[in-house]
Amino acid sequence: MVAFVSCSKNSDSPAPDPVVTRPDYQPGTKGSYWKYKDSATGDVYTQTVLDSTAVFDNITYKAIASSGPGGDTRLFYAKLASKYYLHTSFSIDDTNVPFTLNYLDDSVATGTSWTTTTNINYSGTAIPVQVKTTILEKNLTKTVNGKQYTNIIHSSVVASFNVLIVNGSITSDYYCAPGLGIIRTEIKSSGSLPGLPGAQVSELTEYKIQ
Repeated sequence: MVAFVSCSKNSDSPAPDPVVTRPDYQPGTKGSYWKYKDSATGDVYTQTVLDSTAVFDNITYKAIASSGPGGDTRLFYAKLASKYYLHTSFSIDDTNVPFTLNYLDDSVATGTSWTTTTNINYSGTAIPVQVKTTILEKNLTKTVNGKQYTNIIHSSVVASFNVLIVNGSITSDYYCAPGLGIIRTEIKSSGSLPGLPGAQVSELTEYKIQ
């Protein structure tokens, strides 16, 4: 038997799958900046990506300088695959408490939730905190300060405390735009959390992504 092999192109061969690039919901290029306005006070804060990193819980974060009327502070953002993290601090009874949030996963469906438990250090006492993140909306169109943004992901993070005088919760809602980052944040607290402010809303007013 003789086998004949054709060298001509097979028009029925499937085309290779296109390379899909996942949008970045928190760019971290040096020199990029975002300006946010506090809706209650009118104060404007600027967040700028620095040329430095820090490691928390074995995750490497980009350092962000945050400057405004209240002085200069540092924030830290990280991305691992589709998950986004924020390492920051908040004040309880005039005590700064460092805290990490996994505030977004851009790969999961609307309605997906995940819960983690961590400890924060308050006046030398380890306080367990339960953190529940939920993806509330995807592919959202949102207008912020007169500018329309599309393909927004809206997530909600609820951090719950229940130890001695520190009990209640902090709810943080994030609206994140692809290729840009956070365009709006809504924060509210409840319970007997001393020193925490009431509802806060900050919105993006200006940005530059390098």
